[in-house]
Amino acid sequence: MEPPENDSTTRFALLPLLEAIGYVATGWARLEHNINLAIWRLAAVEDADGACITAQIPSIVPRMRALIALVHRNGGTPEKL
Repeated sequence: MEPPENDSTTRFALLPLLEAIGYVATGWARLEHNINLAIWRLAAVEDADGACITAQIPSIVPRMRALIALVHRNGGTPEKL
């Protein structure tokens, strides 16, 4: 049974959960964006062009594979990161 829409107690009880979900979603989005930026920089492409490329990579695993390959391609040194 779903709670009534105007049940402020239920809404108040859900606030910490919703806040936690927001933090996780924001953190994950930030992580993915930073991975994209690293790929674009190592590939030496403009951000808009890089966005066209990384938008075609559906999940974080293949993006990480691309990032690792680019790091190796660029000498694999920490300075390249």
